[in-house]
This record gives sequence, C-alpha cells and structure tokens, in this order.
Amino acid sequence: MNITGATMLGFPDQPCNYSGGNKPASTPTIGTSLGDSLSESVKSISAIALRYDVRSITPRDMAKMSQELYDSGAISLKNHAFISFQPELNPSYNATIGRFTNTTAHPDIPRNFLDEWNDRLAEQLKNGASDEIVNNTRQVLSILDNLNVLRKTMLSRKDSVLCKQLQV
Repeated sequence: MNITGATMLGFPDQPCNYSGGNKPASTPTIGTSLGDSLSESVKSISAIALRYDVRSITPRDMAKMSQELYDSGAISLKNHAFISFQPELNPSYNATIGRFTNTTAHPDIPRNFLDEWNDRLAEQLKNGASDEIVNNTRQVLSILDNLNVLRKTMLSRKDSVLCKQLQV
C-alpha cells in the first residue's frame, strides 16, 4: 500500500514521501512503523495548517508555507512550484511586471489566496485554458481548501488531543 503525503491533501496520483519530503522513503527502523510515520506527518501538516491561514497570508509566508509542505512530503514538487511562485518577492517586480500592470509589489501584506486561486480558475475556465492548466489550478485550490478546512477544524476543537500535542 502506497500512502503518500499528497494523498492526505487530496491527490492520490501525486506520490510524495512521508519520510521527509524530497528524500527517498527509508525502511522503518525498530520501534517505528508506518502508523508512527503517518502520525508524525499528520502532526506536521496540522501544525502547518495552524501556523498559516490561507485566507489571510502574505505572499512571503505563502512561499514559506509551500516549502514546509513540500519538506514534510505533503505536496509534490510540481504543486510546490505553483504555490511558492510569488512574483511580488522579486526585487524587480515594480520595474517589470508592476510597470506593465500598473501595480506595486506588497509581499508582506496578507491577502486571501483561496479567493485569488478561485478567481484564477474562473478566469481560466472563461478563457478556455487547457485542461492541464485548469487541473493544476484545481490541485492547488484543493490543497489550499484542505488546509483551510483543517485549520478551521483544529481551531474549533482547541481541546483536542492533537491541538494539545501541537501546543495550540
């Protein structure tokens, strides 16, 4: 049975290792099991979901969150690339993209990335984007939505065992 971090966030076709993100999975040692590894992964992803609110997060923190999810094995490299790519982090943004779009970079002002990705999907569907582009956007939306639901659930159950273990 191949259980993956990506499966936890809704993508059984995107294998990732629970044993440390981009590192190959290792054989469990004495005293460990798949259950222990899975439990640690759930704790790791839950802690990330509690630390970052995808409905109010800065582009800089979005990139950090994506790195943490990838390092924990919860998302694929492809999804990490989509989530972590934040053009406003580029020091040349205002002189390049910003100049042509009449916008200014605000990498440290929180915004709702769940809404932004939903808007992106609506625009792609309206303009006939390729199935690949639409599917990539849907995957990112699913990851962000799952993190949002997990965060809401955890915060509504502050007395839960996992919250106590995560010291929430």
